[in-house]
Amino acid sequence: MKYPKVLRKTNGALAFFSGCLIFLIGAFAVLEAILRGVFSSPTKWTLNLSCYMLVYIVFLSSPYAFETHGHVLVDLFRDLMDKAWPNRIPRKVCAVIGYLMSVVFIGVIFYATWRMLMKAIRFSTLTTTTIPIPIWILYVPMLLGCVIMVITLIFLILDILSGSEEFI
Repeated sequence: MKYPKVLRKTNGALAFFSGCLIFLIGAFAVLEAILRGVFSSPTKWTLNLSCYMLVYIVFLSSPYAFETHGHVLVDLFRDLMDKAWPNRIPRKVCAVIGYLMSVVFIGVIFYATWRMLMKAIRFSTLTTTTIPIPIWILYVPMLLGCVIMVITLIFLILDILSGSEEFI
């Protein structure tokens, strides 16, 4: 099964959006430094807003990291496997097992986040920072990121099982 182009575009768009948020965090840091250092008038909102954006960045850019091998791999073991078994079957097996373990882990994160989201909506919970916003606003990108990560991982596994070596 070929890895879907629409998923590549979606993951790329989310990564681009995350990059824009990283740029904004940098701009906020510069703004804060200037206001604090030059005008002795720090803001109350830049740190909190930057932390909120960081939640979006991590969860929305993670599917792209899986797709592009941006996550941590243990190259030493992969190289040893390639030398011992040139047919790369053990490497494929290890990749599939690793991706399946990731699906389980992300599933647990999804379940816990879903429970927290439902509780936050039920009780109208706000963040306890200087910018009190409804906390569900932070949980939604976590859920969305988990769903897209699982979809991405399933297609990576199917691609490997179909004989492709792009994602091992």
